[in-house]
Amino acid sequence: MKLFNSKNKFLNLFDTAIIIAILLTVTVMAFFFLRRSKYLTVVVKVTGQNVLYAWDSPPSWFVYYFREGMVAKDGLGRNSAEITEIYRYDTGPNNKALYLTLELKADYSKGSGKYSYEGKPLIIGAPIKIEFQDILAEGLVTYIEGLPDVTKTREMLVETRIIWQNEVFPETSGVPVYMAEAIGVGEQTKDSLGNVLITIVNKRVEPAEKIVTDDQGNLFVNRDPLKKDVFLTLKLRVKEVESESNYNEYYLFDDVRVKIDSSIPIHLENISIYPRVTKILEVR
Repeated sequence: MKLFNSKNKFLNLFDTAIIIAILLTVTVMAFFFLRRSKYLTVVVKVTGQNVLYAWDSPPSWFVYYFREGMVAKDGLGRNSAEITEIYRYDTGPNNKALYLTLELKADYSKGSGKYSYEGKPLIIGAPIKIEFQDILAEGLVTYIEGLPDVTKTREMLVETRIIWQNEVFPETSGVPVYMAEAIGVGEQTKDSLGNVLITIVNKRVEPAEKIVTDDQGNLFVNRDPLKKDVFLTLKLRVKEVESESNYNEYYLFDDVRVKIDSSIPIHLENISIYPRVTKILEVR
């Protein structure tokens, strides 16, 4: 068989077909020999419609569609992902944070030394899209099996104050009486696994401070008979992260930094409040 036509020196149709077949065979063999599949434990934080905003939590109604044991399948009908654990907590009155622990079928490339899922890199912080039956989950990869956990669980005791800004009455930051009465000592915020994340240890209510002026324009601090200043002592379940500085950082709900003047989101059965940290009493 002549590889080139003697007249025009170009490959004929038969020769071209053979070369293409050989190239395809080599490509397929390289794909199967250089890549292998393995099930990995992966945690995905499900976000809202825009996956670039990790703090964009999905609506509460959407979160409850997910169930342990739900599976996603590849083009050949094989299981490519299975939900083994669901972790959620309130991030707002109408939203929840949702973390899915998955057994994910990942492909390993010897050439790059990395895993991929559905042809896309499987790395921390990478966006991922998985179709579970009739539900689409979009989110960010937050954990991959084999990587060390760099956090430690701690208990933190803090003093806070509820500050309620009102443009109509800027002279006071007190809250209405009904809000003060709706908060009870001993109330807790829990996650879906039953872990207590926030406990209201103590509550102190006082007539709210109010800035008043006299007829000469002098400023005085007085008390507002209609508003209340609410001070709460909170016990928090936080994660400690070692910092490169001389101090460690503490996070509530994985992404709420706890420090002086930071707001603590508390979503109770009948009310949502956001008191500000005024003092850190203890970390243990």
